[in-house]
Amino acid sequence: MTGVDKEIINNYKTAVKYMRKKKWIGEDARITTMLMSEIMLNQTEKAGVSEEIKNMLKSFAFSLEYVSMDPVLESFTKTVTEKLDNIIEAGKQKVSESIERSNQFINVASTKYGELITTMTDATKALKEAARDEVSNYKEKLNKALGKMEDATRTERKIINLRLTRANTTLLEMNGAEAARWLRSGENWKGLVREAFGQTDKDDKVVPRTYPVVIKFAPVGWSPHEEEALRKFEADNAIPTNSIQAVAWIKNPVYRYTGQAFANVKMVTSSPEVANRLILGPTRIESHVVRAQKEWSYIPICAKCSQFDHFIAKCKADKYKCRFCTQEHESKDCSNRTRMKCTPCRSEGYISGNERCIKYRERREAIETKVPELSSVKYEAAN
Repeated sequence: MTGVDKEIINNYKTAVKYMRKKKWIGEDARITTMLMSEIMLNQTEKAGVSEEIKNMLKSFAFSLEYVSMDPVLESFTKTVTEKLDNIIEAGKQKVSESIERSNQFINVASTKYGELITTMTDATKALKEAARDEVSNYKEKLNKALGKMEDATRTERKIINLRLTRANTTLLEMNGAEAARWLRSGENWKGLVREAFGQTDKDDKVVPRTYPVVIKFAPVGWSPHEEEALRKFEADNAIPTNSIQAVAWIKNPVYRYTGQAFANVKMVTSSPEVANRLILGPTRIESHVVRAQKEWSYIPICAKCSQFDHFIAKCKADKYKCRFCTQEHESKDCSNRTRMKCTPCRSEGYISGNERCIKYRERREAIETKVPELSSVKYEAAN
């Protein structure tokens, strides 16, 4: 290429020398494609440059910019991709190591848990067997003592069932009413304990059996915790004074729904005669006629989920189920009690807990099969 000053430019050095002479670049400038592009674009701004030369210079300038950027972008992309790949690979490795450690922990924990469950199961079996052995030995000793205390004129007295309770008491079931009366009378029970175990404790005593009943649909305005109310109840129903030993609402009053007028009451009586009098009726609380039944035959129903076999304190359900209409709200807030539906069996026409419910009848029959005494509506009177 020949310049206007007749200088010959035939290589890189002469080109740089010429550009410095024209002051297009500085003495220490580093020649780059971007710098050359900028020089070309600057030349297009000068007067006297034809349009053809301008377009040529611009074409060269923009091409140089693209050519210079492409390797940079490619290099940048390659570098970033490599770094990202390394980061991802390192992350995968760490996640894999964490999963492996977690699996090892789970395997160890599962093994230990299995060993613990096995140990607890074995311990439970051992405790149950020990308890059975203890009860069996206890009953055997008492029956041997009874045999030594019998007189020739009496029928055989025998303990047919013995149960140790959590309250540190012993429940005895005798083979007849005469045997039970004999054990309760005088000092016979102390003689039996001495004969069986060699001594008696000063705190030992015979506690007569109680006979609980459930009073259904008692008016909530009644005050069973008040002594005066209990004595009036006894007088109104012609039963002996102080024959009612304890009374309590079955469901905590705080869980009653707005406007509830009736609730169930547990009543503990001192004799089968009193309990049977209430069961056979008529039984009154103030001006209301109520119905009584054996407490043992009462199937508990939850005030939250409206299912059988537990109360609200031990309910595991997440939501309330209305005992009147089966919808998900508290029974006390139900506004649709005219369309009754049972939650356990889903039948219409009665509420949850009704004796017509097939689920209720199934539980009742299972209990009565296990404890035949419960199949009777009333208690067996002592002879």
